[in-house]
Amino acid sequence: MSGNVDDADNNVERYLLSGKLLHRSSETVYQFAKLSAEKDLSSAFDYQLSLTVGVGKDFIKTDIQTLSAEIGAGYRHSKERVAPQDTLDEAIGTVAAFYQYQITPSVRFNQDLSYEYGDEAQTLRSRTALSADLTQSFAAVASYNIKDTSADAGDSRDSLLSLGLRYKY
Repeated sequence: MSGNVDDADNNVERYLLSGKLLHRSSETVYQFAKLSAEKDLSSAFDYQLSLTVGVGKDFIKTDIQTLSAEIGAGYRHSKERVAPQDTLDEAIGTVAAFYQYQITPSVRFNQDLSYEYGDEAQTLRSRTALSADLTQSFAAVASYNIKDTSADAGDSRDSLLSLGLRYKY
């Protein structure tokens, strides 16, 4: 995601690339590996790279709603934005919860929460979304994202309201 404001004091630019692999060992338990890279000019870090592995469990899995939770551990490499621009390597832990409620056959509500913690920084993320299928391939999505980082190098909090289209095939 990327955002930009004309006022130089309020520039916000953030890029997040993330991918997760899942392997189900049973109907309700799965293992995962997640790789993410983030560049966020509103935080204390120029960039952060992290790799985590862990286990997840589906607590509710019906046609109407789902609830899953994850716990994991991994490694994070960060570079501070301000001088002396130190690089930081640390072990991290993660916890996350994902909830989805099917309001109607074509409208869904999602709430995702995650917390990544280490010695140098802790990040809480929240994503609240409402999506509505327009066709079999396209859906309209409105989401509100919050990212709150507490770090030795400096704290930051930002939010993003986004409207968009999602394509699935």
